[in-house]
Amino acid sequence: MLKSWYGPEGWTLSVCQIDLRVGGKWRFVSERPDGKKIGQLGVYQEIERPVRIVNTESWEDWDAGETLVTTELSGEKGNTVFTSAILFPSKEVRDAVLKSGLTDGVEASYDKLERVLASIAEQN
Repeated sequence: MLKSWYGPEGWTLSVCQIDLRVGGKWRFVSERPDGKKIGQLGVYQEIERPVRIVNTESWEDWDAGETLVTTELSGEKGNTVFTSAILFPSKEVRDAVLKSGLTDGVEASYDKLERVLASIAEQN
C-alpha cells in the first residue's frame, strides 16, 4: 500500500522492503521521473502498535549521518492525527534536507495518502 502514496506525483517507490519489528530493517528506493534513484534505509528502534514507530533513517548516496524519526498516531474528534518528527544529526544536515525540497515532497505524499484513505473509506 505504501507504493500507492509514497513520494510526489510522478515518482515511484521501486523498492519497498519492510521488516516491521524492533531491530528490523527497512529500505526504500524512490525513482524520480528523470530516472534518478534515491535510496533510504534504517532500522526500527521502537514499535508501540498502533500508536508509535521510532526508526533510524539514512541515505545510500549521501553520508550525512543518521536521523531518528518518530511517528505517532492519535485519535481526535473521530479523526486520526499523524505526527512525524525528525531529529537530524546536525543543523547543517537539516538545512540541506529542507533545501532539497523535503517539505514539498512530504506534503505531496501526504496529499496522496489522504486520497488513498478516502478511497478505502468509500469502499467500506
